[in-house]
Amino acid sequence: MTQGEHGERRARPASLTRLTIGFVPLIDAALLIAAREEGFAAAEGIDLNLVREGSWAAIRDKLNVGLFDAAHMLAPAAIASVLGIGHLKVPLIAPLALGLDGNAITVSQAIAATLQSRLASPGAAITPARTAAEMARLVTERRNAGKPKITVGVVFGFSCHLYQVRAWLQSGGIDPEADINVVVIPPPLMVESLSAGLIDLFCAGSPWNRMAELAGAGVVLHACSSIVPDCLEKLLVLKTDLADEPWLPGLVRAIGRAATWASAPEHRSLLARHLARPDYVGAPVSVIEGVLSGQAATLLGDAPADWIRFDLAATIPTTQRLRSVFEMMQAAGHVGPDPALWSQAAALVRPQLHTQALGGTSGGR
Repeated sequence: MTQGEHGERRARPASLTRLTIGFVPLIDAALLIAAREEGFAAAEGIDLNLVREGSWAAIRDKLNVGLFDAAHMLAPAAIASVLGIGHLKVPLIAPLALGLDGNAITVSQAIAATLQSRLASPGAAITPARTAAEMARLVTERRNAGKPKITVGVVFGFSCHLYQVRAWLQSGGIDPEADINVVVIPPPLMVESLSAGLIDLFCAGSPWNRMAELAGAGVVLHACSSIVPDCLEKLLVLKTDLADEPWLPGLVRAIGRAATWASAPEHRSLLARHLARPDYVGAPVSVIEGVLSGQAATLLGDAPADWIRFDLAATIPTTQRLRSVFEMMQAAGHVGPDPALWSQAAALVRPQLHTQALGGTSGGR
């Protein structure tokens, strides 16, 4: 028998299939971690070996060469792999999403102070539209003074983080190609990069925004769900030739059951303790629990209630959600206008595998 800390006991099959899955230390790896720690994977006959990686490039490359059976992957990075954009063309499928939203924009202490002094007024929210306009003013001031461009850190060249920060800055009139510098930095190194003055702001997933505040390096400005809501953030991906493996339905069931468990408020504290372990996310329990509760404050006040979602409905890998990501990639010039490209990209998501493993579910917006 297996037993999670919450006390529920499940039968363990006599023999387990060992699967190795790579992940990056982020809160949206929660479902993989819960599936292992709470016994959902073992109950499906799976010995889930989770391997912590520091960068998305490492995740992609190790999946490509078969060192991982499956991986926690950025949705745009999976599309780029399927289309062969920026790297090798590798056929992938995604039977399950691992979460929606969860990113935030964090600015240096200096930029935060400027925005607060210029925008703070009684009863007036510091909205993304207002901050974007003020950032455009800062860009102009720097240019006129002969100072370096504002440098923005993102986690990968094909990421919702990049597209979300681009959408925010463009709403204020900033040209992301000409007016700023964009650099790629692995999520766990964002805090140090901001603290060292190498970047002026970054867009990353939780908990690295809160960790920047804890280190005194920056201030969380906006949750990206207030800029691009219901964003398909991470997928569970594997190479197409593994689509018929007998263990796949069990893996999808285990993660789906983890989603139901993890999204229950009464399990929030235990989930935060699991994630806080150094071999998983390695952040303080209080920081993680604040994000899970949706009560993490930003410069503009309370974050949206849907700061991050990994309920069962959020795990459905719908073509509608993927299409929204694809269109952001097109807007950034990363994908061309050929309709055949969307047909290739759409084949990435396999909602039928989700349905076959877990049955129908409602609320998949």
